[in-house]
Amino acid sequence: MLFRFTQALFYCCLLPVLALAQVPGHGGKSKEMGPTTERSLRAWAANDVFILPVRTDQYYTAGAGFEYSNIRRERSEIQSITHRRSWLVEQATFTPRDILSTDLLPNDRPFASYLTVDRGQSTTNSPGSVSTDHPGELTTDWGLTAGVLGKYSGGGKLQTVFHNMVDFADELPGWSNEVKPDLILNARYGLDKDWSVHPRYALRTYAKARAGTLFTDLTTGVGADFLVGSVTNLRHVKLGVRGDVRAVGWNATLSGGLLNRDERFRGVVRPARLVGAWSFLATARWGRVGLEASVVQLTREFRGGKNHAYGVIGARWYW
Repeated sequence: MLFRFTQALFYCCLLPVLALAQVPGHGGKSKEMGPTTERSLRAWAANDVFILPVRTDQYYTAGAGFEYSNIRRERSEIQSITHRRSWLVEQATFTPRDILSTDLLPNDRPFASYLTVDRGQSTTNSPGSVSTDHPGELTTDWGLTAGVLGKYSGGGKLQTVFHNMVDFADELPGWSNEVKPDLILNARYGLDKDWSVHPRYALRTYAKARAGTLFTDLTTGVGADFLVGSVTNLRHVKLGVRGDVRAVGWNATLSGGLLNRDERFRGVVRPARLVGAWSFLATARWGRVGLEASVVQLTREFRGGKNHAYGVIGARWYW
């Protein structure tokens, strides 16, 4: 029943995007402007302490990652096509609200962490002349993720080391109850449609599906982007907002893995089937250097849970 529901919701969300996408064909003659290539390395960190008072470890406690991207742009007088390939290494850590308890907590989420490597690829089609920045672009994105869930990801050890270095942080004996180790194999596919006709303002809709041993879910949402300051494409400041809803089929950080079952949490911690989120983000670029910051607010992810928020900061180097 849940699979049929998520499948129907997926098609309902994608049909408007596909029907109105108007992806330009490759027929006809166009004046090629020559391809360009750009590479970047991004580092980012997420933590609830970025936006909340000290001593707030709960739910999505911390995350960090490094991403390498290779971007190739092909432009003509009638369209622009951007191909992006990336590698992402990510670690994420999750803790219950009661971080001092050594007991299993049926009304709280379990300790969990994962370490993954993601291979991603996306293609963006932008109809219009080369003088127009992003008029009605459509982006398709897909990728494969592999990694480990549980103690071999190192999340618990890193958090323990960090807490031992900070005077106000408590020890976390509850990591002995972390979800069992498991193999992570996941796939994803997404669409992002920009409906704007002006390079400074963008209204966009998006949908993303994930399936595998870590996450199986469907997300659909709407967002807006604003270019508030720009000298050139290489020097700008952008603001954005996003709001979406996620239909959840599986979340291994709550219930344990699919391959190495963890009966302690399966059926005990019951994931919410619909999770809402909103986010505010700001990005800036000045030549080879880019900076980013965002705030994310989530509704409860499991029965008995609470809403929670976290912040993300990052930097990117271009060459």
